[in-house]
Amino acid sequence: MIDTVRLTIPDHNFIIVNPERFDPPATDVLGYTIFGAHGTKKWIQNFGKRAGRYMPKLTIIKRLIKGGKSVTLNIECSLPKLIFEGSNFDELEDSDFSNVVKTLHECVEKMGIKLIGNPIESAIVSAIHFSKNISFLDYTTVSSVLKYVEKANISRRLDLNTKRFDNGGSAVYFYAKSHAFVLYDKIQDLKQPKGRGVEDNTFHAQMDIFDEIRRVHRQPLEILRLEYRLLNRVKLKAALKIIGAPGLTTFRELFSARLSHKLLQHYWVNIMDSLKYPILSESLSVEEVVREVLRQQKWHATPSKTLQIIGCYYGIRELGMRSFNGMFNKYFSVGSIYRTLAQMNDLEFKQSQKFDPFNHIGKELSEFKPLKMKDLVLPF
Repeated sequence: MIDTVRLTIPDHNFIIVNPERFDPPATDVLGYTIFGAHGTKKWIQNFGKRAGRYMPKLTIIKRLIKGGKSVTLNIECSLPKLIFEGSNFDELEDSDFSNVVKTLHECVEKMGIKLIGNPIESAIVSAIHFSKNISFLDYTTVSSVLKYVEKANISRRLDLNTKRFDNGGSAVYFYAKSHAFVLYDKIQDLKQPKGRGVEDNTFHAQMDIFDEIRRVHRQPLEILRLEYRLLNRVKLKAALKIIGAPGLTTFRELFSARLSHKLLQHYWVNIMDSLKYPILSESLSVEEVVREVLRQQKWHATPSKTLQIIGCYYGIRELGMRSFNGMFNKYFSVGSIYRTLAQMNDLEFKQSQKFDPFNHIGKELSEFKPLKMKDLVLPF
């Protein structure tokens, strides 16, 4: 569903009641203002959980625009943390929207901003993270899944040009300036509270629950987290157009399991297309690959074409799709390797058990049922 969101409220929908709570104090928002770089000035209030519960981050932004100035309020937070007492493990549903709006409204007013009317529901979304937790109770480890995902080459398809394999192999990032697709070990992530005061209590409580789940099931519990992070309105608009949902801009319109499902599945399908050969290449022996290539090409095969396919197959096995592609393109035309890959796509190899975790992820994304801690606590 949705994790983090940043909403933009126009100046006619809010009044600053307690300017001293901001850093710097927001006493000069409506008066004379000394602007910083790019003709903007910001006033920020970000208490996290120091107020005794998780609270959103508020940013008042004043900009010089053609013909005058504009003032807006940005509200940014993790919605599950807001609703589930600081935990972002449980996933929200469409039916939670009214509670989310009500809670967010109450928090903003407690932070010294009076909202006029009900601007949150119709607020423009300027950034949003769509997410899904995938549970494994079959001894699959998240690190084994990420080991293959790290080999994926999705930049050509999805306009993501940088990748990191972080945190001891428990997170893979495909990212660009305006968006990112992130896969990581959710339980490993929860083991890193970063010493955030009151949040430490939430962290220990969650880890106790995971330990209890493992005890009840008598086998490892692993959680893979998928997140598609859209970091500005331009990229959000482009992403929605790709999945056939153009023109959606407000919080009400974007708080949707259907949209989350379509966007995450769009990315996952493209990742799986890039993972087919890295997974297969580790599943088959050299002899099996050669026999299958010769058998399926039958009398249309030529020695050079057959050797091209076999060489490409094992280059991907050793280096991964992305590295092999990058090395190949240094010496040959960009499209040459894709012609060989197109020929490989005509071949049919029997899937091995190594595909099972990826088929499970695809199934979970297709069903897109919200995952909650209480569902995992129940024994089989």
